[in-house]
Amino acid sequence: MRVSRVLSLGMPAGRSITQYSRLHYRVPVHYPVILSSKTARGVGLMTTLSVNGCTIEFSPSLDLRHNVELHLQLPNQTRPLVIRCAAIRWVRDSSYGLQFLAINNWEQLNSCVIEELAHAVSDAQESRNP
Repeated sequence: MRVSRVLSLGMPAGRSITQYSRLHYRVPVHYPVILSSKTARGVGLMTTLSVNGCTIEFSPSLDLRHNVELHLQLPNQTRPLVIRCAAIRWVRDSSYGLQFLAINNWEQLNSCVIEELAHAVSDAQESRNP
């Protein structure tokens, strides 16, 4: 079982950075995403993001045996980030943990994660020094 820890930066509850037993931080986001697999297609919501994967809310249920493709419109970007292949690693109700396997633009993803981390740290510093 993987245990998550919250990195305490004195952040407001909605902007905490979660680090799992894996190497990468996941930051909270609220990005609409278009998801497709062999058995499902629709719009979901990305709720966490890292350079290695994400968490999405999606209904109806997905077949865990099939990889998925995601189209994600990131803030301040004209072209969507296409995650051509993501493996479903866990499911809890309508939440899915995905691991990215193939992406059209790794630099775009890395820039987005860095920007979200910078916002989270900035928010933490502002909350400490009102």
